[in-house]
Amino acid sequence: MSTRRVYDCLPEIQIGETGQPEQPVNVFLVGNGINLPFDGAVKTDDIIRKIWRKYHHSNLPRRLDSIHSHPLWRLPFPMEIVSASNNNLDIELQEFAQKLRDGSVDNEQRMLIQAALDLNFDAILSTNYSLEFEKSVMGNCAVQRIYSQYRTTAKQSEQQKRLGIYQYTELPYGNKPSLWHIHGTALRKNSLVMGHLSYGKLVGEIDQRASRANRGIHYAKANRTPFYPMSWIDYFLIGNVYIVGFALDFAESDIWWLISLKKRINPDSKVFFFQPYIEEAMKLMLDSYGVECPFVEFDESNNPSLDYMKYYRAVFEYCKRRMTDGNF
Repeated sequence: MSTRRVYDCLPEIQIGETGQPEQPVNVFLVGNGINLPFDGAVKTDDIIRKIWRKYHHSNLPRRLDSIHSHPLWRLPFPMEIVSASNNNLDIELQEFAQKLRDGSVDNEQRMLIQAALDLNFDAILSTNYSLEFEKSVMGNCAVQRIYSQYRTTAKQSEQQKRLGIYQYTELPYGNKPSLWHIHGTALRKNSLVMGHLSYGKLVGEIDQRASRANRGIHYAKANRTPFYPMSWIDYFLIGNVYIVGFALDFAESDIWWLISLKKRINPDSKVFFFQPYIEEAMKLMLDSYGVECPFVEFDESNNPSLDYMKYYRAVFEYCKRRMTDGNF
């Protein structure tokens, strides 16, 4: 006798007459910047250089500044391994994922990540393949411990399962936010979004889910019924998104696509982009889509690692004030 799968439910969101949530939905989109100050974080450059030697039979110079670096280092990060491996991703991703799984989290990094979690975001969207959030609240734990926190919100196709469209990790901390590895997780090498082919597949899935989520939000508004989020895509479209530690390179086609859609279908919601220095071309695009770029002051020093820490702490304080005051 077959049994019907019971799927996990995320907290409902009540939609008001304006089409906005009656209570603010706050979303934290975080990138690899949050790992940079720490020694325990995996040094992906060393992995890329090893892969380069294997396929190009030469040594890849170390990364320098953007002007003087080897051309490979000028590529967006998800494309570096494509070039280094001559597009042999299927062969190289196993070891790459293993290295990321092996990364450790020291006490200082744990405290920084827990400071972010203490802001009680409704959802965490991580572009990182690594497991710093899981390890910060569960310790440097075994893989099965993380799997035990996996949750699934809907029936998935094989591609949706691989990309984690409807799958999240419930973090056992504070308000138990949902953690979504939106570009894949080191626990599953086939989930890693790298190269144009996988980005194209991801954008296709985002398009499908975004259409369904938009219909669901409009239905909830018209019928005064709750909206039940099922994916990180829903949170991005309906919530106020705080982007921290993520450079938002123009190659990140999925995020730019969502920002432009959000501007069109939900212009009253907010996107905040935090970065100490923003290039003029980037600022032009951000302005076009209504993305706010708050200037956050911090005491700079000659210690890059310390400056990272100071900046992120200052950003968290800013987020706390905005989320508490609710003045948008």
